[in-house]
Amino acid sequence: MGIFTSEYQEVSREEYERKTRDWELRFCFLPRKCLETNKFLWLQYAYRGRKWRRFDTEFVLLTDKWMCKEEFVILRLMDKV
Repeated sequence: MGIFTSEYQEVSREEYERKTRDWELRFCFLPRKCLETNKFLWLQYAYRGRKWRRFDTEFVLLTDKWMCKEEFVILRLMDKV
């Protein structure tokens, strides 16, 4: 059985949104903006964060967020993604 601790770490809403997404490296055909830097991502590889929610018995896609490779790697090393 796991150990229960009453301590928790507070995270900001933005960090929670980044951590609860499924991130994957994809080729960006259409122009998108980086979530962190607001740079345009177009015709290059970038990370796409996809968030799924379940309503009753169906899965519904809420939003896709895009992040450039450099920012994603930095945030991954800092454990914010």
